[in-house]
Amino acid sequence: MSSSISSPLTLVTNPDAPVSLVENTSLRSFTSLSFVWADGMNNYGSSIIDYTIWIASGVSSNATFTVYAQHILQKSYTVTNLVPGNMY
Repeated sequence: MSSSISSPLTLVTNPDAPVSLVENTSLRSFTSLSFVWADGMNNYGSSIIDYTIWIASGVSSNATFTVYAQHILQKSYTVTNLVPGNMY
């Protein structure tokens, strides 16, 4: 005996991380850094809608990661209000 047909399902996946992350040094200041990137190799057949920028502060083994910006539509961003002398 077969079961009834289920409701449609949508599988949610995350695309591969962006690649070719490069600083745009012409926009660098004492308190800001600008970056550009390319999409990762696999987006699992869906268009990438937007990007989230995470910032890490502190030494890598004890770094704290926080969301800096969300819903970024372009493949570039300028992080502002950085504190000179802090590690990011």
